[in-house]
Amino acid sequence: MVSFSTSWKDIGDNSDGGTSTQYGGLDTRKIMRMFGGVSNIDNVDMNSPWYWRDQKLNFLNPAGTFRVGISTPAITSDVTHSWPLYNSNDTITTNNSTGELRNKTINAAFNTITGIGGASSSNRKSGRIQAPRTGTGGTYSEGLLQGHIDMTVPVAGTDPSPYGLGWTYSTGSTVNTNAGLRYGVAWVRRQYNPRIKVKCRTPTTAANSWFLFGLSVDVDIQASETVTIDDTESAFLVGWRNTDGTIAVFRNAGTNAVSSTPTVVSTGQTKPIEVTTWEIDMRAAGDVLVTVTNGSTGATIYTNTFTTNLPTTSIEMRPVFQLKNTDSVNHDLSLYYMELEQDM
Repeated sequence: MVSFSTSWKDIGDNSDGGTSTQYGGLDTRKIMRMFGGVSNIDNVDMNSPWYWRDQKLNFLNPAGTFRVGISTPAITSDVTHSWPLYNSNDTITTNNSTGELRNKTINAAFNTITGIGGASSSNRKSGRIQAPRTGTGGTYSEGLLQGHIDMTVPVAGTDPSPYGLGWTYSTGSTVNTNAGLRYGVAWVRRQYNPRIKVKCRTPTTAANSWFLFGLSVDVDIQASETVTIDDTESAFLVGWRNTDGTIAVFRNAGTNAVSSTPTVVSTGQTKPIEVTTWEIDMRAAGDVLVTVTNGSTGATIYTNTFTTNLPTTSIEMRPVFQLKNTDSVNHDLSLYYMELEQDM
């Protein structure tokens, strides 16, 4: 609790404003009121050094009842702490505050990273598809993502940076052909807080195609579909339909017992043909975080948190990663990496 031992006295309404060269009573009143906590007396432009001793710089809460004090250690030389060059509103990160770090690169060579092994082995399960070239041919997946089914036969290749090793699935020239991968069984529940992420690209064109990535009860994009999710299905997908002008987010809480109307949200972002990373994180807080990033630069294309019409927590879903052509032209879908992790 903040207590003030003294207050700055106001000299009262003094009509002596002084002149441009002579100091007046109103000048004194402005200073007294400024130091006395009166709001918005004037702007102060400091261009001279100010020094605060340890615990002498304090920030009050809006009610003026509690403070945040700044403590300086017993340094033995002058140091400078610089603010990052970032032209958006942001929050300062401290050791024990709750928050989410973004746009950070953590190099294990310069940091001690603890707790990952124990947490991963006992509380989180994971799976990966690293799209390698295998000595026996075919494709390979592991962990939670084991057992995928290829839709068309992929061609393994090595693309120049930033793409790397990958598998390319092709629709061919037959209209309404699905390319990508699917799963014959469903096992992923929102109550397990799954996070699924893929690095891929549609290198030919995004026009006249459907692309969907995420988790869904449904197995495939049907040739006759005009919507991505039925009323009785739980799903959370990102991508586009051939009628969408931009990337969209599709979600629904439907079950066989309770129907729900799917929600479609346009992101306003152009459908990409460059390498792109798509991530869906169904978090313990009960919301779903979607992040789409440029795979070349790491820049965020789109991010948003969703809290309504989410998949029913106990419904089992399966990963979806598919491209469908809606014309008689071949479309390619390249997969570079996929990962899935969840509790239980």
